[in-house]
Amino acid sequence: MAVNGILSNAVSGLLASRQAMNTVSHNVANVNTAGYTRQRVELSSRNALSSNNLSVGNGVFVSRIRRIYDTALQTQIQTSGAAQQRYDSLASLASGVDNLMAESSSGMGSSLQSFFAAASSVSNNPASGTDRQLLLDSAGSLLNRAQSVYSRLTEIERGTNSRLTTAVQSINQLASNLAGVNRAISRAAASVRGTPNDLYDQRDQLILDLSKKIDLSTVLHSDGSVNVYVGKGESLVIGDKTRSLRAGKDRYDGRRLDLQLGDGVGYHSISNSIKNGEVYGILQFRSEVLDPALNGLGRVVVSLGLNFNAQHRLGQDLKGRPGGDFFAMGGPEVLPKNTNTSLATTAVPVVGYADAQALTTDNYLLNWQGATWQLMNRRTGQIVPMTGAGTTASPFLADGLSISVAGITAGVGDQYSFLIRPTAVVARDTRLAL
Repeated sequence: MAVNGILSNAVSGLLASRQAMNTVSHNVANVNTAGYTRQRVELSSRNALSSNNLSVGNGVFVSRIRRIYDTALQTQIQTSGAAQQRYDSLASLASGVDNLMAESSSGMGSSLQSFFAAASSVSNNPASGTDRQLLLDSAGSLLNRAQSVYSRLTEIERGTNSRLTTAVQSINQLASNLAGVNRAISRAAASVRGTPNDLYDQRDQLILDLSKKIDLSTVLHSDGSVNVYVGKGESLVIGDKTRSLRAGKDRYDGRRLDLQLGDGVGYHSISNSIKNGEVYGILQFRSEVLDPALNGLGRVVVSLGLNFNAQHRLGQDLKGRPGGDFFAMGGPEVLPKNTNTSLATTAVPVVGYADAQALTTDNYLLNWQGATWQLMNRRTGQIVPMTGAGTTASPFLADGLSISVAGITAGVGDQYSFLIRPTAVVARDTRLAL
C-alpha cells in the first residue's frame, strides 16, 4: 500500500507537471498569434484515501487550464479599437476634401478675385467691349472652377460608397466566421472535453475585429458561444446563425449607398443607429464633411449669383435696355423617399431661395405627419420651425428656403417624405445667362 501510494502520488505529480510544461510550451508557441490569451494550469489535490482511520494524501491532478483573461480590459480594448477605426476612417476621407479645398488649382479664391476685379473694371468703364468680355470670361472661368470642385467632391462620394461596400463585406465575413466558431464551441461544450480555450480566443478575436468595423453589443451564453447585436439591439449573430448586412441604395438618393440589415423579408436601414467603428466614420464623414462641403460650395454660388443678378437687373445694356439675369441659377434638389404612398406621382415640393444669407450647409427632410408637414434637419435630427401655409402664395419659410407643397395631395394615413438638398447641386447646374 505504502509503495503503491508513493508511486501513484509521484506519477500524478509527473503527469500534472507534464501538462503544465505542455501548457507553457503552448503559450510560447503562440506568443505571436493574434488574439491568443495566455493559459495557466491550475492544480488540485486528489481525493484523500482512508487508511487505518487516517486520511492519506492521494496526489495531484489538473483541475482546469484557465485563460488569463480580463473581461473589463477586453471591453475597453474593443471600445478603444472601434473609436480608433472610426477616427482613422473619418480622417483619411476628410483629408481628401481638405486637400481639394487647399489646392490653388482647384480652390475658388483666385477665380472669385478675378471675377470681382473684372466686375469692377466694367463698373468703371461700362462702354469698354474688352472689359465686358473679360467679365464674361472670368464669370465662365469661375463657374468652370465651381463645377470642377463639384465633380471632385462627387468622385470622393463614389469612393465613400466603395469604402462602405468593402467594410460591409468584411463584416459579413467576420460574422460568418464567428457563427462557425460558435458552432464549434457548442459542440465542444456538449462533448464534455473541457474548456475550449483556443476557440474562446478565436471568438474574442473575431468580436474585436467586428467591433472595429461596427459598434456592437454581445451576450455570452453558458456554453461559451456568443450573440452579437448591432445598432439598436438588432441581432447580427445568434449562435451559429447570421443576418446579412448590405450597402444598399439610399431610400432617397439612389446614387448614395446606405447601411442596411436583412430581416428575413427584406432590408432596412440602420445607418442612423450606428455610433462607432469604421462604418460610422464613413457615414459621419458623409454627413458632417462631404455634405457640408457640397452645400457650402453651392451656397457660395447661390449668394454670388442671386446678389449679382439683383444688381445686374438694375442696370442697362449698351442699347439702353433693362438688364436681366447674369447667371442662370441652379436650385435646390428635391428627392422623394422610395416608400412614399404614391410612387407613380411625380409631384414634389417646389423649393426655392427666400434668403440666401440664411441658408445653411445642412440637408433636410420634409415629412408628412398625417395632418401637417414637418421639416427636420437630417444631420442633427432637430425639427426646424416653419412659417407660412405651404401654398404657392404663402410658401413655408425656414432656414432661407421657401417650400410650396401645393401640388401634393396628402391625407391621413399617407406617407410622404422628401430629401431637400438646398445647394448641393447648384455649382453643377448654374450657367451664364448671357
